[in-house]
Amino acid sequence: METNQDGIAARQLEDQLAQILESLCAPNEMVRRDADLRTDSFGAIGLTSVDYLEFILNVETELNIDVPDEALMDPALASVRLWAGYLARHRDELATPLVGAATA
Repeated sequence: METNQDGIAARQLEDQLAQILESLCAPNEMVRRDADLRTDSFGAIGLTSVDYLEFILNVETELNIDVPDEALMDPALASVRLWAGYLARHRDELATPLVGAATA
């Protein structure tokens, strides 16, 4: 069940993910002009598997998280909006420790 807090976090993450995707798509003009980077599936946008992997790697770096392989390959996570919802629900468990941070 999504709480109001999850909804706010998901919208903020959606903004971040859309910016990441836009930065990847802009240089090589691979995206249709009418594509909705938030709701269209990655396939409909025109991402190749390499582009998708680059997107996920950039998301991991920008958000300081580690995306599990199961999520990476989950066909249900086919758009920025769906990824944002997933990350909002699982962000704490996906967080990676900061480099040099003390561990328990």
